[in-house]
Amino acid sequence: MIKPQCLISRALLASSYGFRFLTLLGKVSIDRMREKYDSIVFLWLVYECYIVFDYLPFLFTNDLYTSARVNYENLPVSLFWGLEAMASIVSYASVGTPVIVLANIPNHAFFIFANYGLRVATSKAFIWGKKGSTVRIIFRVTCDIAVHMACAWYYS
Repeated sequence: MIKPQCLISRALLASSYGFRFLTLLGKVSIDRMREKYDSIVFLWLVYECYIVFDYLPFLFTNDLYTSARVNYENLPVSLFWGLEAMASIVSYASVGTPVIVLANIPNHAFFIFANYGLRVATSKAFIWGKKGSTVRIIFRVTCDIAVHMACAWYYS
C-alpha cells in the first residue's frame, strides 16, 4: 500500500507544470477582465460555448464526444481537466458568476488526482468509444453543462 503523502506528492509533482500554467492563465485572465479587456472575455466565452456544445450531444446520443477524446489523447490530464476547473474560478472571480459554479472544481480536481496520485486513468473512457450512460453520469454531465452555461451567460 502506498502512503497517502506519497500519492499527494506524486500528484503534485507530475502535474505541477500544468498547474503553474493554469494559475498564470487564471491570474492574467482575471486581471485583464477587471481592466475591461474584451478580447479575454471573448476567449473565455468561446471556450465556455465550446464545452457546452461539445457536451450536449452526449446527453442524447450515448456516444463519447470526439473532441474530448482528441483532447485526452493529446493534452496532459492536468491541463485538460484543470482548464475546466479554472474556467469556473475565472468566471466567478472576474464577472461575478454565482458561487455555485465553483462546485465544478472538486470533480475535475479528483480526475487529476486520480490520474497522477492514484494512477487510475479516470479519463480513459474517452478512448473506448460508446459507453452506457447511467443516471449518475448523465446527471454529472448535465450539471457540468449548466455550470458552463452560467459562466457563458455572465461573460455575455
